Amino acid sequence: MMCTRSMKVLLAAALIAIPTASSAMITGTDLAITKTDGVATATPGGMVTYTIVASNNGPSDDPAATVADTFPGTLTCTWTCAASAGSSCTAAGAGNINDSVNLLNGGTVTYTATCAIDPAATGNLVNTATVTSSLTDSNMANDSATDTDTLTPSADLSVSGTATPNPVVVGQMFTIDVTVTNNGPSDATGVVVTTTLPPNTTFDSTIGCAEDPNGVPTCTLGTIPAGGMASFSVVAQADSAGTDPVVLSVSSNVSDPNGGNDTATVAITAQSILEVPTTSELGQIVMALMLLGAAFLAIRRL
Repeated sequence: MMCTRSMKVLLAAALIAIPTASSAMITGTDLAITKTDGVATATPGGMVTYTIVASNNGPSDDPAATVADTFPGTLTCTWTCAASAGSSCTAAGAGNINDSVNLLNGGTVTYTATCAIDPAATGNLVNTATVTSSLTDSNMANDSATDTDTLTPSADLSVSGTATPNPVVVGQMFTIDVTVTNNGPSDATGVVVTTTLPPNTTFDSTIGCAEDPNGVPTCTLGTIPAGGMASFSVVAQADSAGTDPVVLSVSSNVSDPNGGNDTATVAITAQSILEVPTTSELGQIVMALMLLGAAFLAIRRL
C-alpha cells in the first residue's frame, strides 16, 4: 500500500507539471485589425480619411501590442486615436503610425487618419496597417489589413488670351498671347491648346510651345501642376479688313470638372488704314470758327 500511495503522489505531481492547452491559452491573444476609407476611388490633390481598428479577441490582455501603418509617399497624414474603456493608445500624431498600445481582452483602439494626396499621384493608392502582439497570437491571418483605391486625376483648366496690336493694319502681323491655368486639384498631363484663327488671317508661327508639325496653331504644353500656369504666343497676319474672333481651346489627358472655361475668344479688328484721330470734334469746330473770323477780318480790310 505504501508503494501504491507513493506512485499516486508522483503521478499527480507529474500531471501538474505538464501544461494543458487551456493553461497555455491564458497567456495568448488573437489580435485583429481592419482598415478602410469607405471609397473605391480617390482624386490626386484631394483628401482621403482612413479608419483603422485594432482589436483583441482574447483570451489574455496584451499590454504592449503594436499598431503600425507606413503610409505611401504620395500621402501626407495626421491621425488621432481613441481607445475603448481600459485600453489605451497615443492620442494623436503625424506621419506614419508606429504605436505601442494596451489592448484588454475584448478591447479596441481606433485610429482616424486624414491624408492629403499628392496632386501628381498616379495608379493605385495602396495602404496596409498591421497589429503585432507582444504575446503569442493564435491567429496571425487577421493581423494586417489593406485598403486599395484607384486614383482618378481631375484638373480644372482655363484658357485666356489677348491680342497685340489690336486693331491691326491689314498686311501686318499681330500676336495672340495665351495663358493656361490649372485650378487643380490634380496635375494636368498632356495639355494641348488649339487656336482657331478667323478666315481673314494667316497663321505664321508659335512662340514658347511645341508646335504641331503640320503647321496648325496647336501647342503641346505637357504637364501643368495643380495651381500652375503656362503661356505661349501665336503669331499671324491680318489679310483683310474685318472684326473676327480667335478661338482658343484647351484639353488634357485628365478629366475636367468645369468645361465652361476650356475655351476663350479674342476679337481681332483688322483695318485697311489704321485710324488714329488727330483732333477732336470740338477742336475742329474751334478751328473752323478761327478761320471764319480771319476771313471776316480780311474782308473788312478790303
